[in-house]
Amino acid sequence: MRRLLLIICFFSLFAAAAPAQAASNEICFQQVPDCLTFRFASFWRDNGGLAVFGLPLSPAKNEQVGDQKYKVQYLERARFELHKENAKPYDVLLGLLGADRLAAQGRDWQTFPKADPSAPHYFAETGHAIAPQFWGFWSSNGLEFDGNKKAKSPAESLALFGFPISEPQMEPGSDGQMYLTQWFQRAKFEYHPENKAPYDVLLGLLGADAYHAAPQQSQPAGKPAKAIGCAPNAPAIAEGA
Repeated sequence: MRRLLLIICFFSLFAAAAPAQAASNEICFQQVPDCLTFRFASFWRDNGGLAVFGLPLSPAKNEQVGDQKYKVQYLERARFELHKENAKPYDVLLGLLGADRLAAQGRDWQTFPKADPSAPHYFAETGHAIAPQFWGFWSSNGLEFDGNKKAKSPAESLALFGFPISEPQMEPGSDGQMYLTQWFQRAKFEYHPENKAPYDVLLGLLGADAYHAAPQQSQPAGKPAKAIGCAPNAPAIAEGA
């Protein structure tokens, strides 16, 4: 009888430990119901986390992007796209939300005034130069491709933010105040001189804008306010980009 009880206890402990091992592939948050899972979770964790991408706003789901369908997930500042046809680390790509949001506003970035080609940090690909206020942030952040975590290459910065597609100009922020703003293929930079560096450069919530503008965002009836069976295990929220 004692041996039988020991066997039952052993298998009970094993069963309780199994979900915890599966949950190691998930990153969950107390603030939102959806988790980052598997490849999206590791990509989020390895390339800037909360400061760069923000919180998830949707579950991972299949969605039409251009003429192809991919698994995507919306975050506050980005849209992750899973491209299985690409080898890591290029299997997760970021949506061109900067260009998309300008188009949604009826603004064709290709008609914007161009920079002087002799200007510092000029990119002939788009005809724009990154403003001095934004260059340090752009050049010191990027996706992790080459294994050198102490510095970011131009290719890594391009993969995260893309090329500049506007000149810096004053535009209203989400709070209605005017800020020096510059648009990139995948981001919108705002200069907040009232903040101490590095928080004087903030990223617009383009992922949230794109998510709420999409037509199919109604939540299913009865969806729980918080994730169930997916314990919050993300780092504490901190002010960041």
